[in-house]
Amino acid sequence: MQIDSTCPRDQAAVEALFAAINAGDKAGFLATLHPDIVYTFHHQGYAPARGKDAVAQVWDAMNASFSGLHEEITRLYVRPGHAIAQWTLSAALAGAWPLGTRVAVPDAVQPPCIVPGVDIFTLEDGLIIAKDTWADVGIWFEAWGRLAQHS
Repeated sequence: MQIDSTCPRDQAAVEALFAAINAGDKAGFLATLHPDIVYTFHHQGYAPARGKDAVAQVWDAMNASFSGLHEEITRLYVRPGHAIAQWTLSAALAGAWPLGTRVAVPDAVQPPCIVPGVDIFTLEDGLIIAKDTWADVGIWFEAWGRLAQHS
């Protein structure tokens, strides 16, 4: 991982978030978030999740849908109050997952996909108050599009 950081406290929060994701540690994940967190996955069919309870529901949905979920930071840039993380996600589809206006419904656990993406964070008092995610979801469409049904 390449790191360019001038704010150790905010860097620690972002790294703790990814460590919690990879450990399946929901409490650790939520501990990195500001109570007023807004999480936005920038893709058709997804509305922003506002507040820890809503983000916890996103956590539950992702962990129900993906087996072997792992995110690896490849580059991390941190300045006071802001961070950008480039990453790759590896996961196998194990449950229903939205693909645009349709839903991929696997009949068995699907082979893992590796998806590149980026998160842009806003931090306040060492906690993540906004997380905007962009991912190459075209990889999901290529791998799992045949499973998609109209929602």
